[in-house]
Amino acid sequence: DYERFTGKLVKIRTFELLPDDAGNMRKTFTGELLGLGGGIVRLKLTEGQTAGIPLGKVAKANLEVEF
Repeated sequence: DYERFTGKLVKIRTFELLPDDAGNMRKTFTGELLGLGGGIVRLKLTEGQTAGIPLGKVAKANLEVEF
């Protein structure tokens, strides 16, 4: 599903706090799904930075409604 929904807006929640690429610690990541590679889910966050989330740390992933 991570490959099929590439380019869509998603919300991913993790089991524990993880850093985004700017170093901010968070459990909820919302942004454009860039894909899955090497077991890492890549997102372009709505705040502008990117994030790489290990697939094993994902607690829940949902598509978000785009307006």
